[in-house]
Amino acid sequence: MIGSVGGGNHSIMQGILDGKGEIKPAEMYDISCLLPAVYFDGTDWVCTHSGDNIGTPRYPELGWVWEIAK
Repeated sequence: MIGSVGGGNHSIMQGILDGKGEIKPAEMYDISCLLPAVYFDGTDWVCTHSGDNIGTPRYPELGWVWEIAK
């Protein structure tokens, strides 16, 4: 339930808010198995099992979206 677009971001958001149009993805990845294995601590991605820092999202908002989607 997380999406990313490569262009037309404002137009796409307006269409979503207005409930108009369709979005047809060019690619889809099922990463649902990662949801319980990774969490965002406000700064970094963290492995749930080991507690190790496994990286930093390019944008912190992506980390928060990840947590909300869980």
